[in-house]
Amino acid sequence: QLAKPSIRSGLGTGGVISRSYQDRHHTESIQIELEKETSIDLITLIPVISLNSSAGFVASGFPEEFKLIVGTGQNTNGTVVASFTAEDHLLPRIAPVAISLPAIKASWVRLEANVLTRGGWRSDYVLQLSEMMVFNGPDNVALHRPVQMSSDGRGLSFVMTKESLVDGQVPYLMDAAKGAGSRFHMLNITGISKPILSIDLGKQYPLDRIHVHAWEIST
Repeated sequence: QLAKPSIRSGLGTGGVISRSYQDRHHTESIQIELEKETSIDLITLIPVISLNSSAGFVASGFPEEFKLIVGTGQNTNGTVVASFTAEDHLLPRIAPVAISLPAIKASWVRLEANVLTRGGWRSDYVLQLSEMMVFNGPDNVALHRPVQMSSDGRGLSFVMTKESLVDGQVPYLMDAAKGAGSRFHMLNITGISKPILSIDLGKQYPLDRIHVHAWEIST
């Protein structure tokens, strides 16, 4: 009863890309600085997804071998909390990689890739990632935090920015498993200086967050 996979169209959701190489054996890293030292228990890596004429949707530039390192303060070495090689068979894939951790304190999280893969239609090798999420319980503590990269290949793609790695946007559309689709709500607000949208929930509920989603970019 699961929904069929559906991928965003148009410009997609961006992400980051490293410089390119003619062979796969190069080390590239991505580091996220958290707002403060906090306990984390899950790291999720979302690949950049491209359309291959023969294989269909595939992860583009997702590292074949990498490790995840977390640390606190000025401790630049950190602690390796997960590592993967080709024997783990993470590729091919389009799904996120979710790594559960025993609760550990961190003020930064680093992905260090040692073996790269080809970036979509390109013949060279890069490190690409659409989104990197770091969770403390239900909260993504990496959201909108500063990102550092060992190299910057943004000249290869104008939609790839460090900010888009932590903007909370993923390549997937979450369609319902059943039922009819619905259209977005659009209102002409010409001449209205302070438009207001009110929703009557029917009764009182405890609220802890509000999500506002943009309409599909292809419209």
